[in-house]
Amino acid sequence: MSPLRITTLRPEVLRVWVPRVYLGFAVILVPWSAYLAVSLPERSLSLHYRNTWVGFNIALIIVLARLAWLAHRRDPRVILTAATGATLLLTDAWFDVTTAAAGAAHVQALLSAVFLEIPAAIVSGVLARRGITALAARAQLAPPEQI
Repeated sequence: MSPLRITTLRPEVLRVWVPRVYLGFAVILVPWSAYLAVSLPERSLSLHYRNTWVGFNIALIIVLARLAWLAHRRDPRVILTAATGATLLLTDAWFDVTTAAAGAAHVQALLSAVFLEIPAAIVSGVLARRGITALAARAQLAPPEQI
């Protein structure tokens, strides 16, 4: 038996089930988040803290370098890469600020978030939005046989 590929599903099936599946995920996360809010300890020691941050930053470097390359080439794949970059930058800002030690480290995390990560995420988001808008406009102008 061959594996199920999303391209083999009829569009009307996808139109019905994809939103339901993601809504289900969102609904399930509400009580799970409430449970975590009351059950997780205030503090925790992580054995892999350094590896977590280094790995995350390597992923961010790869995404931002690819974003630069695709933007330079004016490649339409820049849309998804820019959206991914915006997400990773916002995630980085959030965890930098919320995991920083009190004092100078927290101030540094806040300054980095406000002046570097959040503005870069906004620029990446705008790039993704403009790219998808241009792509959609081009698709509407193209004859149906070229889409």
